[in-house]
Amino acid sequence: MQSLRRSLLKVFALRSGPAFLLFVVAMMVLVCSLSVSQGIAQASIESAPLPATTATIPDIEPEAGKIHIAIWIIDIYTFDFETGSYTFDMFISFFWNDPNISSINWHMMNGAPNYSGAFHLVSNGSTDEGVSWEFHRATADLNTPLEAEDYPFSIIELPIAIEILSQGYEISLTWLESECGIGPGYKNLGWADPEFELKILKQNYPYNVVVERAEMVVIQERQAASSRATMIPPIIFCVVSAFSFLLRMDELGGISMRIGLNTSMLITTVLYNISEASNLPPSSGLTLWNTFMISVITFIALNTLVTVLGYLEFSRQNRLEREKKINRLGFLVSLAVPIAIFLLLTYLT
Repeated sequence: MQSLRRSLLKVFALRSGPAFLLFVVAMMVLVCSLSVSQGIAQASIESAPLPATTATIPDIEPEAGKIHIAIWIIDIYTFDFETGSYTFDMFISFFWNDPNISSINWHMMNGAPNYSGAFHLVSNGSTDEGVSWEFHRATADLNTPLEAEDYPFSIIELPIAIEILSQGYEISLTWLESECGIGPGYKNLGWADPEFELKILKQNYPYNVVVERAEMVVIQERQAASSRATMIPPIIFCVVSAFSFLLRMDELGGISMRIGLNTSMLITTVLYNISEASNLPPSSGLTLWNTFMISVITFIALNTLVTVLGYLEFSRQNRLEREKKINRLGFLVSLAVPIAIFLLLTYLT
């Protein structure tokens, strides 16, 4: 019985062995062919030229060293008013009609790529008339110092600064205004619809290096709704504090309510000012917000002072008419002094 089993195993091994070897060889050939075909496909992709553009290339007159630049902003991300940082997603285009310029060497001067590969050459080429172009897609983290001097009615300017390096001889930049713009999807919450202005500047660097800089400055005004939302709470604090003048100072309950009301409004206003100021960029001087809050705090502080002085005067003299006179006069002073302070500080700054 054992000899029969060994004979059957031997016959099975002799017959299945070649088939198994053939299967292994076939799998190795298949794997090798797939690897080779993938490598050839990858090489063909890497060596393939950039796709031809379907855009209409503007007619550029032949001019030595002249480079036309255009920027189309797609959207803005992660705008931070406090730090002056923002991220623009955009197309940057160059056009020229000079056979001596083969490609454009450019640098983003107020920012850097948002991630590895964020600057991508989309298309390049030239027309039969000699007009050459390069289209770049760029997502860049940009930064600019912001001033909050008119906060909360601020107007911000967010520039995109690009410098063109030397092409071996003197070059000049010009904006191709017909190709510049801001996409309809652009949305910066809290700010009105954007506008832009275009600038060409010369920059002087050490070793007598002079380059040209193109700046596209996006201009936006803070929306009225956002401005009102910021100003309304301090105004409400003042109105609540002003109600204290309706409370009598010749009664213990009235004086307690006046002091409690003004003290609580004063503390609330100071804390609100601190919380709001922490969201503003550093400023070189007093801002409109600082001036406004100084006036608000002065109004509430004077209300508290009038309450204390009126109560002390009444408790010493016990003269109701004099207490009412102090209350009316104190209201006028509390109203006039903050307005005068606001106008004076606004004029000086």
